[in-house]
Amino acid sequence: YEAEYFKYMVGYNQCEEKMKREVYEAKLHYLRELFKVKELIPEHYDYYHEWYHAAIRGMVKQSSVKNDPKVIAKSLSPQIGEEQAMGSVALLKKLGYIAETNEGMLEALTGKEEREEVAQVQKIYYEQMAELAAKSLYTQGTETQKFESVTVSIPADKVAEVKEKIRLLVAEVASNSGGEQVYQFNVQLFALTQVDEDEEKVA
Repeated sequence: YEAEYFKYMVGYNQCEEKMKREVYEAKLHYLRELFKVKELIPEHYDYYHEWYHAAIRGMVKQSSVKNDPKVIAKSLSPQIGEEQAMGSVALLKKLGYIAETNEGMLEALTGKEEREEVAQVQKIYYEQMAELAAKSLYTQGTETQKFESVTVSIPADKVAEVKEKIRLLVAEVASNSGGEQVYQFNVQLFALTQVDEDEEKVA
């Protein structure tokens, strides 16, 4: 956490682009707030800090996987190092997401509840997945990806309805299992304009 904070602090101090400085400033504020949560488990921070932990967990959910760091590392896209794969398996075991059989096979554990505090860490995870999505535009073909984007005007009283539809869609996609590949399914909704507070009060 301290190293992450220092990295963003250096970036903020050295960056000359206004928009990027605002991003660094937001990250610094977020990390300060995040670690005010006293019950946060360090391993949960680690889990969401690197995208491949969720990917490996997804592989194991899909089917039993041999605990071979070399094979696991090469199975991911983009590929990671063997040491990273080994560390990820150890972390997933510690969190109780997977277990290893006597035959050296990794299996997913069911019924493991994540703590509410974990939601505080997920912004880091979302950012990494957004970066991977951007990279996939240039490294993958249409057979493994699909992008759609639209800019729309939504009434304020309809935003909650759209968010609920997104939640239900994600839940539906997540309910599928047993596929041949692990995919990342991202849906983003964010504002591109600001509401004039004075006008809102008049209305």
